[in-house]
Amino acid sequence: MLERWARVSKAVKRKALKLNVYVRGSLRRTAGYLAEEEELDFSWTTILWWVRKAGRESVELEKVIRIRWSGKLAVDEKWVKLLDKWVYVYVAVDAVTGEVLCQEVFGQRGKDSARSFLLMVKALGYRPDVVITDLCGNYSS
Repeated sequence: MLERWARVSKAVKRKALKLNVYVRGSLRRTAGYLAEEEELDFSWTTILWWVRKAGRESVELEKVIRIRWSGKLAVDEKWVKLLDKWVYVYVAVDAVTGEVLCQEVFGQRGKDSARSFLLMVKALGYRPDVVITDLCGNYSS
């Protein structure tokens, strides 16, 4: 099994990121697909490291090249198992372009987590005119 520090071509990493982000597959499903397609045995945690690194690099790039956004913010949270622990992943997306603006992991779901996440989005410089949610009451205040 290849670990995260193994040398892997950028094309394989790019394919893993596209599968995970655009197809919205799980990390395990992405690892299984790559095992079949590329005949490389990846751990899903390896792909998680790639996703995290790409996220950090895109945030740094976004600081240099400010992405124009519509002012319409779509926010959602998802319950996922990460390293044998169930957590909530909060994601803020531009509702028009689909660009991911911010994402964060929280141990619990509630008004405190939602408020902290929205403050993080605000700290990144995004001031939404409209916030679109899935009618979760945690975003009301």
